[in-house]
Order: sequence, then C-alpha cells, then structure tokens
Amino acid sequence: MPYSVNDERQIVGWCEDEHGKCCPCLWTNTHPELFEDRGFGGVALQINNEGTIVGEVGLSRSGNIAVARWHLGNLQLFEPPAPYYTARAFRINNHGLAVGYLMQDGKPSDFFVWPLAGTPTIVGRGEAYGVNDEGWVAGQDGDKGAFLFRENKFIWLDDIVDTSWKIMWPFRLINDLRMVGVGKRHSIDRAVLLVPRYLTP
Repeated sequence: MPYSVNDERQIVGWCEDEHGKCCPCLWTNTHPELFEDRGFGGVALQINNEGTIVGEVGLSRSGNIAVARWHLGNLQLFEPPAPYYTARAFRINNHGLAVGYLMQDGKPSDFFVWPLAGTPTIVGRGEAYGVNDEGWVAGQDGDKGAFLFRENKFIWLDDIVDTSWKIMWPFRLINDLRMVGVGKRHSIDRAVLLVPRYLTP
C-alpha cells in the first residue's frame, strides 16, 4: 500500500512479508525493500527528497506505537514516554524535521517536533499534521482550532480567515504556506485551500 512519493520517484508505504505481516517498505524501480522494525509491523508514511522517511512501528502485540524515522538506512525511534501510550507522525520536511503527536488516556494529545540531529521536543497540546522546509508546523488543538507554529509562536487560523469559516484539519503545508485541509462553513465540512495574503515566513 503506497502512501508517499518524493521527487526522485521513490515510493514508501507498507508491504506484506513472507508471514503476511504488514511492514514498512520502499519501492525503487518497482522492487520493494522492507525496512527494519521491532517485529510487530509498521508503515512508512512519508519520504523526503533526501531519502529520509518517517512512519510508525508497533512496539508490542497490544498495539502501542512508536514514531520511526529511517535515515541513511538506520532506524531511529521515538517511543512514547509515560504517561503517553502511542506516538504518531505523518510528515517530515527536506531537512529531516519530523512532526506528530502523542496520545494519552483520558486527556488531549500533545504534539512534538523532532529535528534530524536532535531529540524530540514535546511542544504542548494539539496534533501536528504538516511541516514545511522553513519549519512551520500545521496542526489542530481541539476547541482552540487549527494553528501554524514556529519558534514558540502560534498563529490561530480561525483568526485570519473569514469569520464564516472554521478550519478543522490542516493536512498539508508547503513552503509558501499554502495549505490544504478541511474547513467547516454553515455546518458543512468542505475541502479547503488556504492561501496566505499577509503572513510571511
């Protein structure tokens, strides 16, 4: 199952191994290559143009999940620290910065940023879904709504769009800060393309 392709036409996703287990994999010239995991399966969700990949791997049969980053053929893991039980990440930029969120029982998720040469930083409440090469992170924080985040600064998207709209989920963010996602208008969910007019990186 493919999930992402980069400019070099490398495709990542998951493939079944000889035992029928879903494993993170890479297709190059139609030939699948299985990645290292922890023995409980996983998936590769995005590959950047440098060939660094982010995804997730199972930690146990109970279903706990860790964020995985494969860089230069090596597996790097961000295992959820207590009190979290699962870590998830969907996006990585071309500098290797991965973003995602941590889940815990009975409380909202917290989002994190994970630079390539550093350790993950848990920023605060919310879920991160996108990151561009300038380090802007797009995410969502419950009733507070969707946001952009960079260098400890939040910009709440509902504050900079027409008041008839509420931005629900910003899913994809590119370098000029255009985003695609889901917004709500007159109680109807709609696909949206957000184009900045006044915000500059």
